[in-house]
Amino acid sequence: MSLTYEFVTSVPHGSRPIYVNASLLKRINCEQFVDYSQVKGYKSTLVDTIPQTGTALHAFASTYAITDNMASATVQMLQLAPNDPKIKSTLTALSMAFPKMPPYTYHKNGEPFVEQQLTIPWRRYMYNGQDVTIVLWARPDYLGILNDVLRLLDYKTSLYYKTEDALRKYEWEFQFKYYAWLIYEFGHVFLPLEIANLARDFRLTTQVVVAQVGSNPKWSWGPVKPFTRADVETIPQIVEHAIENVILPLNTSSIIPTPNGIMTNSCMYCDFKHVCHSTPDISAGILERNFVIKPYGPAIEEPNPF
Repeated sequence: MSLTYEFVTSVPHGSRPIYVNASLLKRINCEQFVDYSQVKGYKSTLVDTIPQTGTALHAFASTYAITDNMASATVQMLQLAPNDPKIKSTLTALSMAFPKMPPYTYHKNGEPFVEQQLTIPWRRYMYNGQDVTIVLWARPDYLGILNDVLRLLDYKTSLYYKTEDALRKYEWEFQFKYYAWLIYEFGHVFLPLEIANLARDFRLTTQVVVAQVGSNPKWSWGPVKPFTRADVETIPQIVEHAIENVILPLNTSSIIPTPNGIMTNSCMYCDFKHVCHSTPDISAGILERNFVIKPYGPAIEEPNPF
């Protein structure tokens, strides 16, 4: 049974905001991950070349989309890239082959809808004696418009050599559905009314754009997928279930987190795998050496660009 809540449009005075984004929801199967990353605010300080490469390429894509200046976008990309000649050469090749995007639409404030950070107060709960407000948080890469149909684009990187393998990984990507639902449900908050109405009329599609960074660097387009009436029902149910069964209990200390992500083999991709799979004294040392504590939220944490 769902808990009692009230819809809000701002965080009420005295209510504690709890930020929920797609990156967190995709890892909701592991209570320990949610506890370490969101509740306790641990963030890894280790530099990984794969996400660093993605961040650099993402910076190029957004800067070039807005400025149409390939030179300055490339300079920014190389400044953020790992200090590896091979990786920089691959990134340069990808920048030169960057595909043509549909025209972007605009935020209500007049800015291009490219990497627009969205924070949407949604529900206020009284849970375990605490007053908390769920704030939906997202940063879509690119919202374009073509023939009066919105196209929500998301850049991803892949090491797969075959295009079909690279695209298959993102065929059922939850993040796309989450972003599309936010645009459908709350577009009137951050989009001009005529653009928001297109989403409400289900003239809203999603598409992945994959940068293959292997031995043959190239860009590949995934299929265009619609946002449907079924999604309108399903996505908020999924989000609600995650909030009420995992996020709220962990944030109000009503349950002890369990590292149950191990059941779905999630540890391989987790920053906390060595913490969870070590003895308590070693785990404490890893947390102290390799992590910093920052509040989980848009003002502090950088988004997962790829």
